[in-house]
Amino acid sequence: MPIVIGSEPSPYSDTPEPKCFGTVSPLDPQTFSTVEEHGGDLLYGSANPRYSPIDGSQWLEDSAAAASDALDAARHGGAAQRSPAFLRMEADVQIQVGLGQFFAAKMRAGVLYAVFQQSQEPQAGLEALDRYLMAREAWVKAAQAGAVYRNDITYGSTPMRRGHWSDRLAAIDKDIAALVAQLSAWSDVPEATPDTRRAIREAMGRPARPTIATIESSHTPPAAFEPGAPLALAIAIPQQVILPILTQVFLRYRHVNQGERWQREEMQANGTVFSAEIPAEYTQSPYALQYCFELHAKDGAAWLAPGFNAALSSQPYYAVMRKGA
Repeated sequence: MPIVIGSEPSPYSDTPEPKCFGTVSPLDPQTFSTVEEHGGDLLYGSANPRYSPIDGSQWLEDSAAAASDALDAARHGGAAQRSPAFLRMEADVQIQVGLGQFFAAKMRAGVLYAVFQQSQEPQAGLEALDRYLMAREAWVKAAQAGAVYRNDITYGSTPMRRGHWSDRLAAIDKDIAALVAQLSAWSDVPEATPDTRRAIREAMGRPARPTIATIESSHTPPAAFEPGAPLALAIAIPQQVILPILTQVFLRYRHVNQGERWQREEMQANGTVFSAEIPAEYTQSPYALQYCFELHAKDGAAWLAPGFNAALSSQPYYAVMRKGA
C-alpha cells in the first residue's frame, strides 16, 4: 500500500477511501487505531485507549531483534548447523526478520507522514522519509534472503499474491520518490512547532502504555448470561489508583459478530467499584457477548483492560456465552 496517495494504485479494493497506507483498517478497530488516527492523536495530544501503529512497530522491532539474536546463537552451534535443514530455517528466519523490520519502519514512516500531512511541517515529512528508507533497506535484505525461493511464489490468482519479494521494490521506490517530490517543495525546513516535535519524538520512540498491575484481577467475568435479562458488570479499582490517577471508566461491549459496532457506556462509581449493565434487549441475541473496560487518567492517558499481556498471547477482552450454549 502506498503511503503517498496516488503514487501507486492500491492493490486492495476493500480498504477505505482514500486508498493509502494511512487509512488501512486495523480490522479490529476496537483494539487498534489506524495510522492516520494515531498521527492526529500524537499531533493534538488526544487520549486514545487503543493500541497504536507505534505499539505494533515496537512489537515487531523487539520480535525481529530477538529472532535475529537467536539465529546468531544457532549459527555457532557447530557443523550440524550448516545442514540443509538448518539452511532452510536460516533463510526463512532472515526473511521474517526483514519483513518485521520493514513493516515496523513503514508504520513509523506512515505515522510521521500523517503528522506531516496534518501539520504541514516538513520536519515530520523528512523523518517519515528517513524511516521509509530504513524500511526499504529491510525489504532488500528480506528479498536477498528469499533468493533461495523460486521467482514466482503463488498464493492465489490475483497479481498481488504472485511473484517474489524483489518484485515489490519498484512500487516501494515509486512511493518513496513521491514523498521526496512532496518534500522538495520546501526550499528550507523551518523548525517544527512544539506539538509537532512532540509528535515526532513519540512516533520515533518506544511507546510507554499506562498499566495498573492489579487491574486484571479486579474483575471476574460471569460464567454465562441469560438472554433477555440485563447483564451487570463491575470492575474494582484499588483505592490508591482512583483518587490520584483515574477519572473515568467506560464499558465497551458487542455481540461476537464482526458485522456490528461496539457499544460504549460510562460506568458509575460506588467507592472503588465501577459498574454498568448490558441492557436486556441487547442480550436477547443468539450471539455470545464480548466486552472490555476503557480507563482514563487525569494526565490524559487512556488504556484498555484487560488488554494484552507482555507476551501478546492473551485475549484483550472478556467473552461470555449464553446460558445453555
